[in-house]
Amino acid sequence: MQNKPHTDPGLKHSPGGNLITDLILLIFRANADFLEAGPLVAKDPNISAVKWQLLHMVSRQARTAAQLGRELGLSRQGALWNVQALEELELIELKDNPEDRRAKLVAITAKGKRKLRTITKLQYVWSNKLAESFDIADIQVALQVVTRLRGDVLSSVGLDTEES
Repeated sequence: MQNKPHTDPGLKHSPGGNLITDLILLIFRANADFLEAGPLVAKDPNISAVKWQLLHMVSRQARTAAQLGRELGLSRQGALWNVQALEELELIELKDNPEDRRAKLVAITAKGKRKLRTITKLQYVWSNKLAESFDIADIQVALQVVTRLRGDVLSSVGLDTEES
């Protein structure tokens, strides 16, 4: 999966730089694949991976759409669009926010809790099946490498690794 060299002969990756680039490109492709797999794992075409994550987040604590967007790396509009879709499905509800009258809190409904419980059971079966073909130590190393890469990427461009 080697990435193609740049056309400028003066520009050249080091062997490590080439491998890091390949890893980042693979992570981009894997992210797209994971997002596509979300509704298939959930067995519900209305529940995208983002909506699934939103449900999970508000099952722990009600938040504003803007907070949800920040935590998931979505624009405020992207978060609002997904919140509205979940509200139409009656999986979440908007409640008054005692800290900000204009920004409603997104909270999970009883129907949302049932849906999340069903999806979570399906995800456990799916991830357990995926894990069967790996040694636990290999999964731990992969997790450590991607975690470190993420932190290094964020700090290399001046972003806070604690908030992201």
